[in-house]
Amino acid sequence: MPRRPAKTRSSVAKAAENATNVGSGILELVSRYGTVMGVAFIAYLQTMFPSKESFMELEKKIDGLEKQLTEIVIIQNAVQRNGTKIDNIEDRIRQMELELAKQKNNN
Repeated sequence: MPRRPAKTRSSVAKAAENATNVGSGILELVSRYGTVMGVAFIAYLQTMFPSKESFMELEKKIDGLEKQLTEIVIIQNAVQRNGTKIDNIEDRIRQMELELAKQKNNN
């Protein structure tokens, strides 16, 4: 019986080899250009965020704003206390006016 010629490769084996070639191709690209891409990405991120000097300036501005807000809150509380004192004084004046009117009516 004559022997059949051996199949060179099956399509499954060829597909598996192509997949490994594609994977190694990607790895080769990453190893070749990954460093450059990483540096470019870091440079991009540095443009998005402020430098240390800019950050320090922003921090000083924020501290100034925080002090101003604290002063505003203190002033607001003082105004509110003064408002209640004025209301109390108005109530006392009304009571005194009523007592004065009663005294005039009695005389």
